Amino acid sequence: MRDRKYYESNIEKKKGYDSIYRKQNKDRISKYLKVYYSKNKEKIFETNKLWRKNNPNTHKEISRRAVQKRLAIKRKLPATFTKEQWTDCKKHFSDSCAYCGSKTKLEQDHFIPLSKGGEYTKDNIVPSCKKCNVTKSNHDFEFWYYEQPFYSKSREIKIFNYLGYKNNNQQLTLL
Repeated sequence: MRDRKYYESNIEKKKGYDSIYRKQNKDRISKYLKVYYSKNKEKIFETNKLWRKNNPNTHKEISRRAVQKRLAIKRKLPATFTKEQWTDCKKHFSDSCAYCGSKTKLEQDHFIPLSKGGEYTKDNIVPSCKKCNVTKSNHDFEFWYYEQPFYSKSREIKIFNYLGYKNNNQQLTLL
């Protein structure tokens, strides 16, 4: 119990120490993990399999978010979108696709695609059904959305309001 209280009261100090330790011992840790993994492949595989089975949606969401964040960082773009912001985003659009309004499983769609400089931030992510996300691909919203049979001026306004656009210009958010 005493160790737990000490750990909780010094967690910030420990985080700093851990990161310094990992940087200083990168090779040593890497070698240790390779050996550990080779000796415990089956155990690790079974543990991961059980976790994925018990957390099917969480696993997929974490993987998608990690990929999107990694791509944004690789392109030297801001990547600050959080799980809480995603929950708020879906709530803003009533847990439905921002584009067509369907209530199917939602994905994070970059309003401005990563390939065109779009960030992985609250001001660039909207909920989208898989069909809309795939068809939009890396097209510009203005050209893609107006051609869709489900186009809705009210949804368009809602999207622009959520993303902070006024007079077709996005307002900058201060960090």
